[in-house]
Amino acid sequence: MPSAFSFTIAVFIIFFTMLAAVAALKEEKRFLLLFNILVSSVFALGAVFAENILLMLFFWEGLLVTLYLFLLPYNKEAAAKAFLINAAGDVVLLVGISLFYASTKTLVFAESNLTNLFGSSYWAFIFMFSGALAKAGAFPFHSWIAPAAKDAPFSFLAMMPAAVEKLLAVFLLGKIFVLLFPILPASARVFGCVLASLSIIIAALRMIIFKDLRELLAWNIIMQIGLLALGLCIRIITESDGTYILNHGIFKAALLSCAFFAVAALNYSFGGVEIKDIKGSAKKDILTTVILLTCALGLAGTALTDILFIPNALFSDVYEAMPLAALIPVLGSLATLFAFGKVFYAMLLKTDNPQKNAPLFKIITLISFIPVLFFTLGFEFSAEHLFGVHFSGINFNATSLICIVILLIGAAIAAKLKQPSYSFKRDTYDFAKISIYRVARQLFQVDRFMDKIMDAWPSYIVQKCALRISKFHRGNTPQYIIWAVFGIIVFIILAVGGIK
Repeated sequence: MPSAFSFTIAVFIIFFTMLAAVAALKEEKRFLLLFNILVSSVFALGAVFAENILLMLFFWEGLLVTLYLFLLPYNKEAAAKAFLINAAGDVVLLVGISLFYASTKTLVFAESNLTNLFGSSYWAFIFMFSGALAKAGAFPFHSWIAPAAKDAPFSFLAMMPAAVEKLLAVFLLGKIFVLLFPILPASARVFGCVLASLSIIIAALRMIIFKDLRELLAWNIIMQIGLLALGLCIRIITESDGTYILNHGIFKAALLSCAFFAVAALNYSFGGVEIKDIKGSAKKDILTTVILLTCALGLAGTALTDILFIPNALFSDVYEAMPLAALIPVLGSLATLFAFGKVFYAMLLKTDNPQKNAPLFKIITLISFIPVLFFTLGFEFSAEHLFGVHFSGINFNATSLICIVILLIGAAIAAKLKQPSYSFKRDTYDFAKISIYRVARQLFQVDRFMDKIMDAWPSYIVQKCALRISKFHRGNTPQYIIWAVFGIIVFIILAVGGIK
């Protein structure tokens, strides 16, 4: 029987799927979008309700196909990139599952756990943890999200990378840390912290040089996965932390999905989502601006609730374990505040940008804001009881106030600074392509050498020998008879064991 943890995640997958399906009605190629949205929701629900790890991977594999079909009509290169990167993540996850089965002889979630990690069981955690992060889009499997966000429809962005993939990652990471690997050695935690920190740092650097709001939110997806992984690796997870993991995952998925719908409303109202397009939009669309501001504060960790990792819970956990490492989530928070500060400063400027009506996306944005408001007001779900809602308390402290002040300062600074000129011409995907190409060239040279050994050189030697032997063929019958008799004698000698 699936747990309340699984049912709660499934409910929110259905919720975000329905919103994406309605939003798809106003976008191009809506019938293909609707088909992919519905099929993706079926695969996602199958993965959540699967009680067998391998069955879960089977349903998650289905999302790889729909992800490719989502992106193919809009950007073939991004579709191929997303497919290959996620396929590599699937291989990593499958290796981890295989090692886990070799250690436990079972693949049922409720019947298997490893407390002593050594040998294959240790590597089972490394590969399964890496595979889960890969499916969610963390480093080094992150580079498909931002290119996909440039051309993909908003309904896809608000559903797949922002909500569904994140919720599935929370589901699997929760199972990994609570059920499958309840006790982790220090080295495994350090490995997870390194991957998570790299995701946060890379996303923070890229958010500072964003070009439009879709790109900003795409890199924020990567950062939120990094923050989740960092919190799980630093914190000593127990069964009671299931509620902690569940609410963090749903809250961040709700924030990202709502933010994408808000950006979609701005896009259809003002004709774009670059800084120049949204100037003055705050005065013309107050509701969308307030919703986007709330989402920005939540993504930066300044919301009024304790379930956020940053800056309250995560910062304190990291600071207690590794004081210097606490700078990493702070960097992520500052980058988010600075980037959104630039956005809201532009939205408050005076401009003559024309406004169109986009009532559908405004309604969807308002509906998607309901779970954001639910968590922001201090409520949360229970991982042990289905729809076990309770009040967790409001926590507006000095840290939250400081972060809001930083947002205002960041807006002022961002307004005076020009856009940074540096850019990243290559990412991990490009480096992987170059490495594979170089390895392929070396293997090609080895293959050519082996062809020479096995084919070209023997043929050459046989040909030369044949030419030498052919010189003895002069049509002299007595000479042929002598050679034949000599050959028979040699054969007899070898057949009886040679000359003794």
